[in-house]
Amino acid sequence: MQLTGGSNDGIQNTILGVNCGTALTTGYSNVFVGRQAGVACTAGFQNVIIGRNAGGNDFANYNIAIGAGTNLTAGANYQIVMGYSQASMGAGTIKIGSGNYANGTYISGIRNYSSADDLIMTVSSGDRLGARSLTSAVGALAYTKSYIDDTIYTKVGAATVFRSIADSYTKAECDTMFRLKVDSYTTTQCDALFRTKVDSYSKTETDSLFSTKFDTTLAVNTLETAINDTLAANYFTKTDSDGRYYTKTQTDIIAAD
Repeated sequence: MQLTGGSNDGIQNTILGVNCGTALTTGYSNVFVGRQAGVACTAGFQNVIIGRNAGGNDFANYNIAIGAGTNLTAGANYQIVMGYSQASMGAGTIKIGSGNYANGTYISGIRNYSSADDLIMTVSSGDRLGARSLTSAVGALAYTKSYIDDTIYTKVGAATVFRSIADSYTKAECDTMFRLKVDSYTTTQCDALFRTKVDSYSKTETDSLFSTKFDTTLAVNTLETAINDTLAANYFTKTDSDGRYYTKTQTDIIAAD
Protein backbone atom coordinates (compact mmCIF):
# COMPACT_ATOMS: atom_id res chain seq x y z
CA MET A 1 0.00 0.00 0.00
CA GLN A 2 1.39 3.39 -1.01
CA LEU A 3 0.18 6.75 0.22
CA THR A 4 -0.27 9.57 -2.26
CA GLY A 5 2.33 12.26 -2.55
CA GLY A 6 3.06 14.35 0.52
CA SER A 7 1.63 17.51 -1.13
CA ASN A 8 -1.61 15.83 -2.25
CA ASP A 9 -4.75 17.71 -1.30
CA GLY A 10 -7.03 15.36 -3.26
CA ILE A 11 -9.61 13.24 -1.53
CA GLN A 12 -11.37 9.94 -2.12
CA ASN A 13 -8.49 8.33 -3.99
CA THR A 14 -8.07 4.55 -3.87
CA ILE A 15 -4.40 3.68 -4.26
CA LEU A 16 -3.02 0.10 -4.21
CA GLY A 17 0.51 -0.77 -5.33
CA VAL A 18 4.18 0.13 -4.96
CA ASN A 19 4.91 3.71 -6.06
CA CYS A 20 1.30 3.96 -7.18
CA GLY A 21 -0.07 7.52 -7.60
CA THR A 22 2.94 9.09 -5.92
CA ALA A 23 2.77 12.29 -8.04
CA LEU A 24 -0.81 13.18 -7.10
CA THR A 25 -1.25 16.73 -5.78
CA THR A 26 -4.86 17.89 -6.13
CA GLY A 27 -6.21 14.89 -8.01
CA TYR A 28 -9.22 13.19 -6.40
CA SER A 29 -11.69 10.29 -6.76
CA ASN A 30 -9.16 8.18 -8.64
CA VAL A 31 -8.64 4.42 -8.55
CA PHE A 32 -5.03 3.36 -9.10
CA VAL A 33 -4.19 -0.36 -8.76
CA GLY A 34 -0.83 -1.93 -9.61
CA ARG A 35 2.89 -1.20 -9.30
CA GLN A 36 3.48 2.41 -10.43
CA ALA A 37 -0.09 2.67 -11.76
CA GLY A 38 -0.91 6.35 -12.45
CA VAL A 39 2.55 7.25 -11.30
CA ALA A 40 2.73 10.50 -13.35
CA CYS A 41 -0.79 11.82 -12.67
CA THR A 42 -0.86 15.02 -10.62
CA ALA A 43 -4.23 16.81 -10.75
CA GLY A 44 -6.39 14.37 -12.70
CA PHE A 45 -9.64 13.17 -11.16
CA GLN A 46 -12.14 10.35 -11.54
CA ASN A 47 -9.74 8.09 -13.43
CA VAL A 48 -9.51 4.30 -13.23
CA ILE A 49 -5.97 2.98 -13.81
CA ILE A 50 -5.26 -0.73 -13.33
CA GLY A 51 -2.04 -2.61 -14.14
CA ARG A 52 1.73 -2.42 -13.70
CA ASN A 53 2.98 0.94 -15.05
CA ALA A 54 -0.52 1.65 -16.34
CA GLY A 55 -1.42 5.22 -17.31
CA GLY A 56 2.02 6.47 -18.21
CA ASN A 57 1.77 10.25 -18.75
CA ASP A 58 0.20 12.97 -16.62
CA PHE A 59 -3.32 12.45 -17.97
CA ALA A 60 -6.31 14.62 -17.05
CA ASN A 61 -9.81 13.43 -16.12
CA TYR A 62 -12.41 10.68 -16.70
CA ASN A 63 -9.90 8.23 -18.21
CA ILE A 64 -9.72 4.42 -18.02
CA ALA A 65 -6.52 2.44 -18.56
CA ILE A 66 -6.50 -1.31 -17.96
CA GLY A 67 -3.42 -3.39 -18.71
CA ALA A 68 0.28 -3.36 -17.93
CA GLY A 69 2.15 -0.61 -19.73
CA THR A 70 -0.94 1.17 -21.03
CA ASN A 71 -0.18 4.78 -21.89
CA LEU A 72 -2.71 7.65 -21.81
CA THR A 73 -2.22 10.94 -23.68
CA ALA A 74 -0.96 13.69 -21.37
CA GLY A 75 -3.53 16.33 -20.40
CA ALA A 76 -6.36 14.54 -22.25
CA ASN A 77 -9.83 13.51 -21.02
CA TYR A 78 -12.26 10.67 -21.80
CA GLN A 79 -9.66 8.14 -22.95
CA ILE A 80 -10.21 4.39 -22.73
CA VAL A 81 -7.26 2.06 -23.32
CA MET A 82 -7.36 -1.70 -22.71
CA GLY A 83 -4.64 -4.24 -23.43
CA TYR A 84 -0.99 -4.86 -22.81
CA SER A 85 1.28 -1.88 -23.61
CA GLN A 86 -1.36 -0.03 -25.60
CA ALA A 87 -1.11 3.76 -26.21
CA SER A 88 -4.14 6.05 -26.31
CA MET A 89 -5.16 7.69 -29.58
CA GLY A 90 -6.15 10.91 -27.83
CA ALA A 91 -9.08 12.53 -26.04
CA GLY A 92 -12.49 10.95 -26.55
CA THR A 93 -11.14 7.72 -28.06
CA ILE A 94 -11.33 4.02 -27.26
CA LYS A 95 -8.53 1.58 -28.04
CA ILE A 96 -8.60 -2.14 -27.30
CA GLY A 97 -5.81 -4.57 -28.18
CA SER A 98 -2.46 -5.93 -27.11
CA GLY A 99 1.22 -5.45 -27.77
CA ASN A 100 1.12 -8.12 -30.50
CA TYR A 101 -1.44 -6.07 -32.44
CA ALA A 102 -0.19 -2.51 -32.26
CA ASN A 103 -3.12 -0.93 -34.09
CA GLY A 104 -5.71 -2.71 -31.94
CA THR A 105 -9.32 -1.61 -32.23
CA TYR A 106 -9.67 2.15 -32.35
CA ILE A 107 -13.01 3.93 -31.84
CA SER A 108 -13.35 7.70 -32.05
CA GLY A 109 -16.03 10.36 -32.25
CA ILE A 110 -18.83 8.44 -30.50
CA ARG A 111 -18.68 10.08 -27.09
CA ASN A 112 -21.55 12.53 -26.45
CA TYR A 113 -22.55 12.44 -30.12
CA SER A 114 -26.22 13.34 -30.60
CA SER A 115 -28.25 13.65 -33.77
CA ALA A 116 -31.90 13.77 -34.77
CA ASP A 117 -30.94 11.53 -37.69
CA ASP A 118 -30.00 7.84 -37.59
CA LEU A 119 -26.29 7.16 -37.12
CA ILE A 120 -24.04 4.73 -38.93
CA MET A 121 -20.67 3.36 -37.90
CA THR A 122 -17.73 4.49 -40.03
CA VAL A 123 -14.11 3.44 -40.51
CA SER A 124 -11.68 6.20 -41.50
CA SER A 125 -8.59 5.88 -43.70
CA GLY A 126 -6.58 5.67 -40.45
CA ASP A 127 -8.60 2.61 -39.32
CA ARG A 128 -10.56 4.72 -36.84
CA LEU A 129 -14.09 3.67 -35.98
CA GLY A 130 -16.58 6.50 -35.60
CA ALA A 131 -20.18 7.58 -36.09
CA ARG A 132 -21.78 9.72 -38.74
CA SER A 133 -25.22 11.03 -39.57
CA LEU A 134 -26.91 8.76 -42.10
CA THR A 135 -28.14 11.78 -44.06
CA SER A 136 -24.67 13.34 -44.33
CA ALA A 137 -23.11 9.98 -45.26
CA VAL A 138 -25.63 9.35 -48.01
CA GLY A 139 -25.27 12.94 -49.20
CA ALA A 140 -21.51 12.47 -49.53
CA LEU A 141 -21.84 9.24 -51.48
CA ALA A 142 -24.93 9.79 -53.63
CA TYR A 143 -26.36 12.43 -55.96
CA THR A 144 -29.36 14.42 -54.81
CA LYS A 145 -32.70 13.98 -56.57
CA SER A 146 -32.52 17.50 -58.00
CA TYR A 147 -29.03 16.84 -59.40
CA ILE A 148 -30.20 13.60 -60.99
CA ASP A 149 -33.25 15.35 -62.48
CA ASP A 150 -30.98 18.01 -64.01
CA THR A 151 -28.29 15.62 -65.21
CA ILE A 152 -29.83 12.26 -66.12
CA TYR A 153 -32.68 11.47 -68.48
CA THR A 154 -35.72 9.63 -67.17
CA LYS A 155 -37.04 6.67 -69.13
CA VAL A 156 -39.64 8.92 -70.75
CA GLY A 157 -37.11 11.66 -71.47
CA ALA A 158 -34.61 9.22 -72.95
CA ALA A 159 -37.30 7.73 -75.19
CA THR A 160 -37.99 11.23 -76.52
CA VAL A 161 -34.35 12.12 -77.18
CA PHE A 162 -32.75 8.81 -78.19
CA ARG A 163 -33.61 5.96 -80.53
CA SER A 164 -34.09 2.47 -79.20
CA ILE A 165 -31.49 -0.23 -79.89
CA ALA A 166 -33.95 -2.00 -82.18
CA ASP A 167 -34.35 1.20 -84.24
CA SER A 168 -30.62 1.98 -84.50
CA TYR A 169 -27.68 0.67 -86.55
CA THR A 170 -25.08 -1.42 -84.76
CA LYS A 171 -21.40 -0.40 -84.96
CA ALA A 172 -20.76 -3.23 -87.44
CA GLU A 173 -23.64 -2.04 -89.61
CA CYS A 174 -22.40 1.55 -89.48
CA ASP A 175 -18.88 0.41 -90.45
CA THR A 176 -20.38 -1.34 -93.49
CA MET A 177 -22.87 1.33 -94.57
CA PHE A 178 -21.21 4.67 -93.76
CA ARG A 179 -17.85 6.35 -94.14
CA LEU A 180 -15.89 7.74 -91.23
CA LYS A 181 -15.73 11.51 -90.88
CA VAL A 182 -12.02 11.49 -91.82
CA ASP A 183 -12.85 9.56 -95.01
CA SER A 184 -15.64 11.93 -96.11
CA TYR A 185 -15.74 15.33 -97.79
CA THR A 186 -16.46 18.35 -95.63
CA THR A 187 -19.25 20.77 -96.53
CA THR A 188 -16.69 23.16 -98.01
CA GLN A 189 -15.12 20.41 -100.12
CA CYS A 190 -18.53 19.24 -101.35
CA ASP A 191 -19.47 22.81 -102.31
CA ALA A 192 -16.27 23.07 -104.35
CA LEU A 193 -16.53 19.64 -106.01
CA PHE A 194 -20.23 18.97 -106.56
CA ARG A 195 -23.40 20.68 -107.68
CA THR A 196 -26.27 21.00 -105.25
CA LYS A 197 -29.51 19.10 -105.72
CA VAL A 198 -31.18 22.30 -106.92
CA ASP A 199 -28.51 22.82 -109.59
CA SER A 200 -28.54 19.21 -110.83
CA TYR A 201 -30.89 17.00 -112.86
CA SER A 202 -32.52 14.09 -111.13
CA LYS A 203 -32.13 10.58 -112.56
CA THR A 204 -35.61 10.73 -114.02
CA GLU A 205 -34.93 14.15 -115.59
CA THR A 206 -31.60 12.94 -116.96
CA ASP A 207 -33.22 9.84 -118.52
CA SER A 208 -35.85 12.08 -120.11
CA LEU A 209 -33.47 14.75 -121.46
CA PHE A 210 -30.37 12.80 -122.49
CA SER A 211 -29.51 9.60 -124.36
CA THR A 212 -27.33 7.01 -122.76
CA LYS A 213 -23.92 6.25 -124.18
CA PHE A 214 -25.29 3.03 -125.71
CA ASP A 215 -28.26 4.77 -127.31
CA THR A 216 -26.03 7.54 -128.70
CA THR A 217 -23.55 5.06 -130.19
CA LEU A 218 -26.39 3.07 -131.75
CA ALA A 219 -27.93 6.21 -133.27
CA VAL A 220 -24.60 7.35 -134.70
CA ASN A 221 -23.98 3.91 -136.22
CA THR A 222 -27.45 3.87 -137.73
CA LEU A 223 -26.99 7.36 -139.19
CA GLU A 224 -23.59 6.43 -140.60
CA THR A 225 -25.08 3.36 -142.28
CA ALA A 226 -27.90 5.45 -143.77
CA ILE A 227 -25.43 8.01 -145.12
CA ASN A 228 -23.28 5.32 -146.67
CA ASP A 229 -26.34 3.74 -148.29
CA THR A 230 -27.39 7.13 -149.70
CA LEU A 231 -23.91 7.83 -151.04
CA ALA A 232 -23.69 4.40 -152.63
CA ALA A 233 -27.04 4.85 -154.38
CA ASN A 234 -26.51 8.38 -155.68
CA TYR A 235 -22.79 9.04 -155.96
CA PHE A 236 -19.73 7.46 -157.56
CA THR A 237 -16.82 6.66 -155.39
CA LYS A 238 -13.48 8.37 -156.14
CA THR A 239 -12.25 5.17 -157.79
CA ASP A 240 -15.36 4.94 -159.96
CA SER A 241 -15.07 8.64 -160.90
CA ASP A 242 -11.39 8.21 -161.84
CA GLY A 243 -12.36 5.31 -164.12
CA ARG A 244 -15.30 7.09 -165.73
CA TYR A 245 -14.16 10.69 -166.18
CA TYR A 246 -11.14 12.75 -167.23
CA THR A 247 -9.78 15.25 -164.85
CA LYS A 248 -9.61 18.94 -165.94
CA THR A 249 -5.91 18.55 -166.66
CA GLN A 250 -6.51 15.48 -168.78
CA THR A 251 -9.31 17.27 -170.69
CA ASP A 252 -7.12 20.31 -171.40
CA ILE A 253 -4.38 18.09 -172.86
CA ILE A 254 -6.79 16.23 -175.12
CA ALA A 255 -8.37 19.45 -176.36
CA ALA A 256 -4.94 20.89 -177.16
CA ASP A 257 -4.13 17.98 -179.43
